[in-house]
Amino acid sequence: MPMCAPDWSRLLSPKAIAILGATDRGDIPSLPQRFLGMHGYAGEIFPVNPRLSEVEGLRCYSSVAALPAVPDIVMVMTAAARVPALLEECGEAGIPFAVVCSSGFAEVGHTAAQEELAAIAARRGIGLIGPNCQGFMDVPGRVFAGFSSAFNDRHWKPGGFSLVSQSGFIFGIAGIAEEQGVGISRAFALGNAAGLGVLDLAEALVEDAQTEVISLFFEALEEPRRLLALGARAAAAGKPVLAWKAGVTPSGARAAAAHTAALATDARLTRALLERAGMIPVASVTEMADRALVLSQGRRPAGRRLTIVTVSGGAGVAMADAADPAGLLVEPLAEATSARLRDVIPSFGSAANPVDVTAALIGKPDMLAAALDLVTEDPLTDMVAVVPTVLQGTAAVSVASAIAAAAASTSKPLVVSWCPRPGTAAQAQEILAAAGVPNFPDPVRCVTALAGVVAGVAAPADPACAPLRPGPARMLAEHAALELLREAGVTVLRSHLAATPGQAAAAARDFGGQVALKVQSPDIPHKSDAGGVALDVAPEDAEAACTRILAAARSAVPGARIEGVLVQPMARGVAEIILGIRNDAAFGPAVLVGLGGVAAEALEDVQLMLAPVSPQEARAMLGRLRGIRLLRGFRGAPVADEAALAEAIVALSTYALRRSDTLESLEINPLLVLPAGEGLVALDALAALRGEPGR
Repeated sequence: MPMCAPDWSRLLSPKAIAILGATDRGDIPSLPQRFLGMHGYAGEIFPVNPRLSEVEGLRCYSSVAALPAVPDIVMVMTAAARVPALLEECGEAGIPFAVVCSSGFAEVGHTAAQEELAAIAARRGIGLIGPNCQGFMDVPGRVFAGFSSAFNDRHWKPGGFSLVSQSGFIFGIAGIAEEQGVGISRAFALGNAAGLGVLDLAEALVEDAQTEVISLFFEALEEPRRLLALGARAAAAGKPVLAWKAGVTPSGARAAAAHTAALATDARLTRALLERAGMIPVASVTEMADRALVLSQGRRPAGRRLTIVTVSGGAGVAMADAADPAGLLVEPLAEATSARLRDVIPSFGSAANPVDVTAALIGKPDMLAAALDLVTEDPLTDMVAVVPTVLQGTAAVSVASAIAAAAASTSKPLVVSWCPRPGTAAQAQEILAAAGVPNFPDPVRCVTALAGVVAGVAAPADPACAPLRPGPARMLAEHAALELLREAGVTVLRSHLAATPGQAAAAARDFGGQVALKVQSPDIPHKSDAGGVALDVAPEDAEAACTRILAAARSAVPGARIEGVLVQPMARGVAEIILGIRNDAAFGPAVLVGLGGVAAEALEDVQLMLAPVSPQEARAMLGRLRGIRLLRGFRGAPVADEAALAEAIVALSTYALRRSDTLESLEINPLLVLPAGEGLVALDALAALRGEPGR
């Protein structure tokens, strides 16, 4: 049976730790006791080894039963074969947590032995960390319980950044973050995670008063709905969560029929899940450390508007260049702010954004302080980046003091990109570090770090979506897929399903102009590839064209089930969009939008979000497309009906949830967006169902 909710205080603030298999030989089993002593752990340490009477000056006990008190944690450092019996002893003694560093379990194929440990821990109510783990550290509490070589460092900087991973790699991430100026709280390496997993420890850290920012490194995401619940709890507690999922590769298992399936890769789905949970996705140690550094200020930007204050116009331009692809907005300041700035900075400077205070501040250090006061108070500024370039000596100290004072007087994130020669501005950099001002040597990294922590729109709680029914997917012909779109509330182009070439010709005459003819078969998802499409067909040519594409389709796909030919009037609009659903068995329905037509897979300019998608989220998805300018009057073209497109995204996401038990995929490609105020229309569609269709 699963264990009850553990008393996390006994793991996070242990008063006593027992080490099973402790030695004094200088080998791995000797390291936990050595590290605890080295860092000044204030609690009791109980070495346990029946062959020794003393270890490193401490009395050694023969067994768990012989201990003078019940420890909060046992460290298990013995051979794998002895671990099950030792866990049973711990259970008898009422010990709440066991950190099993011993290896020789599932990592070498001994899954049955690991399952036995998990069963004992569950039955005995033990919070099991491991096996095959390196342990954990609590820097402020001086608890270094494990054998990681990172524990050899005596000078970890305490702070509020906590990390969890299966891998001991997490201590390396913590070390790099600390080198950047981030104070570390706790770090857990869970090894094989046979008992407690990443989400278990993350839930504990949400409640931990010592933790301010949480970092998670996942090797697998097996409980997406629980992750969503964790994100909601962390957001309510005001604790940002950085999340790195390793091992994401493109998933092509269901990519044969629909562009959406090919484009909705595991990496994109994972990112969509993390964003839906309100977490901050990262994909490298640098990203993790940089974003942790920004978050260590305890601030999140309210929006994407970045104001740059620089001593060098060129440096400001370089940072502005980096801001655009990162999704930050370098926009004009409020006119009142610019007017007051013009009274502060030299006439040859710039009161626009970027703000160039020029090198004149070397002789007038108060000028930067006045400029920073103005921009931090500007209502059109969400965050500030200062670029002092290569200032040195006393000027650097004055500038650093002004920046530190500005950071202390604002609730907006304020960061610095400063790259002086080594040793020329040491005192200035110490001032920034003491004030908790993030300082990056590279303006691009500075911008990327800010962009990574921009607060997104509020995510709804765990979406209630039913799991996919088992069984193979059943493709629908286009005309049936279009019916699903009508059911979803998406406007569909007028069409007529013709059974014969003669019926196709009659339908073309009824439409009264040039038409498109498309063969209809669930076995031919890509009709053009099979020669099954004819465009711009005049009514008098429709019968011959229909005969031709039917013959081509039967030749290309022998045995295909032909359901007729769809006749549609030709249509023109501002832009072609791909809009689709992929219902993932683990993550649930996800909505994808991007440039349509052949550009969908060629350019991969797409955005993905888990359903449901709110109107605000839909507009944000569109705004992040690189090709959004094509919808906004690019080079004199009409402005597209972006509002209607956002409404279609919302409608399709709602439909995806409603049909999540059977709808595997549904794609519109292309979705023709008409000029502003005229709406949109679906021209073509693909759909796949699982199980029996349920409405």
